[in-house]
Amino acid sequence: MNYSALSLGELVTICAAEGRPEAWELLIQQTQPLVASVVLRIARRWGQNSPTTVEDLVQEVYLKLCANRRQLMRQFDVRHPDSFWGFLKVLSANLATDYFRSQLAQKRSTGASDAAIAGQVAALPIDPDRQVLLHQIDSILYSQLPQASRSRDRMVFRLYYRYGMTARAIAEIPAVGLNVKGVESLVLRMTQIVRTALTNQPATQPDAL
Repeated sequence: MNYSALSLGELVTICAAEGRPEAWELLIQQTQPLVASVVLRIARRWGQNSPTTVEDLVQEVYLKLCANRRQLMRQFDVRHPDSFWGFLKVLSANLATDYFRSQLAQKRSTGASDAAIAGQVAALPIDPDRQVLLHQIDSILYSQLPQASRSRDRMVFRLYYRYGMTARAIAEIPAVGLNVKGVESLVLRMTQIVRTALTNQPATQPDAL
């Protein structure tokens, strides 16, 4: 099927019903600029403009669409051509706002001052050294992964190592377009790339990273 000839509403209907990787890839290509712009606008309201945080939240939007066998999309009623755009704007804004509110609440619960909270909302509750390492790893992957699959592959790496998702859970995300063995192979390959870059020595044990 020529998915590029479909309207956005038709593409949404197909993704909701079948979850085909080709259709999902096209849907993400068409909608990601909007999602990213909404998330960035919300992030700046909270004094944040970290590209990593914005990228993570954009991916969370699509994970939300995929959750529970694409329940949100299956329940969505395409009533007019612009309806999904409006739905996506609201979903992206709400998800980003909830995230920063949660971070604010966590900081207040630990006794942080309002001045410190206003100046910085952490992307993840991790120590600075690990934050530096994560940025270093992401830079390595960005520079060495094939451009055609770079965005997807980096997402898989983060879901596996940063969020602790299993290969099976990741394979169930339509946009990934890989089976369980494919995810495992990709994670192993990326782990070897990172280890080689960090230590200049080949390695084969991915679970110790």
